[in-house]
Amino acid sequence: MKTKKKKHSDKSDNSSYFKFKYIDASGIVEKRKLLMFIEWIAIPKDEKSIKTHQDFAKRIGVSKDSLTDWKKLPHFWKEVEIHEDQFFHSKVSEYMYGQVKSAIKGNPQSAKLLLQRYEGFRESTRVEEVPAELSEEELERIGKATGNWLKLFDKMKDKNSQQLK
Repeated sequence: MKTKKKKHSDKSDNSSYFKFKYIDASGIVEKRKLLMFIEWIAIPKDEKSIKTHQDFAKRIGVSKDSLTDWKKLPHFWKEVEIHEDQFFHSKVSEYMYGQVKSAIKGNPQSAKLLLQRYEGFRESTRVEEVPAELSEEELERIGKATGNWLKLFDKMKDKNSQQLK
């Protein structure tokens, strides 16, 4: 009778799989549980299904003292930051969708944010130096433009007065 060989899972507690960027976990026996704790710590309280350290410790099968010891590991909080970044980055699309809905309802700040993010909109103040006096050429151009507007205005006025008669 042949016995089936047990398959080796990549998710076992072997040290080659659980590598931490900052923590030296060579002395940690429960590396997988340490990683679970780091991931749990990175999640905001409102998002956690397990709310307390005591309940979390019970769920993963360690003592609350182990959690306290792990938090004292050098660079523990740097490791948590990696997972916080991942968590919050995953929420950006939800946030942006909320901004879209808010902009559609008429919120100008939401609309501005979306335009800045996706259309390259930038607020700026443009300052132009205006000479104290206009040149003869500029005065002539303004006079022609004003004259043309006055002529157009007079034509419109004549047309309207004829229609009223």
